[in-house]
Amino acid sequence: MYFSVANFIEQVNFARKNGFVISKDNLQMSKSLIMRHDVDFDLACAREMAIIENSLGVNAVYCIMVSNPLYDVTSPSNIQYIQDLISLKHEIALHYDSVPHKNLDFEKQMELLEDVSRVKVKYFSQHQPTLQGFVSKSDTEGYISLYDKQFTEDRKYISDSCMFPREEYYEVIKFHKKVQYLVHPEFWILGASNLLDFGTKLKGLHSFELHKIIDDSVSVMQETIKNRKLLDAAADRNMRMS
Repeated sequence: MYFSVANFIEQVNFARKNGFVISKDNLQMSKSLIMRHDVDFDLACAREMAIIENSLGVNAVYCIMVSNPLYDVTSPSNIQYIQDLISLKHEIALHYDSVPHKNLDFEKQMELLEDVSRVKVKYFSQHQPTLQGFVSKSDTEGYISLYDKQFTEDRKYISDSCMFPREEYYEVIKFHKKVQYLVHPEFWILGASNLLDFGTKLKGLHSFELHKIIDDSVSVMQETIKNRKLLDAAADRNMRMS
């Protein structure tokens, strides 16, 4: 599968032709697709995706990390990108990392995101739940996880994680009426056919000092693909126990 802007637009148009409303609102429509973006690597790419979606009339949820070695949400440029996402009518959510490099717990991460975005945040998604395990519901009281039953069991959940989708997007759209689609915007904006290609292109956006972090991230994704079945089974157990 080749990740590109043109192919993403084709996916959006296919869902529309099959009667889907693509919005974080109107979830009770007969056919509804939640477009969710976990921003793991770059907020500038997220902003580019947001502009494309806005031009298509797509209303998405952008899950932003506040503890990320590749982008700092407190920098003026990234604060502007977040504000742009809001201006483009998208929802801001927390992409929660339970092993953050800045040692911020869930509450502090949420407070920081609300501070820089200047909006009340309702939703969160967890970063790498198959590796880290799902956070306890008691630690996130008052907020809604996009991995909750209503988003991953009551509707079909599909993802482009690790550039290796578990299921074929077009088949899912044909045979399901309620869908949550997790899309990592960097894959599609940079355009790549595999993880090594993606890593090379991502390095072009960042200083040399961050290249090892990118290489390590690619290695983790490659290892995740190899161990996908075992990790998925463990994550399923953790979700039921959380």
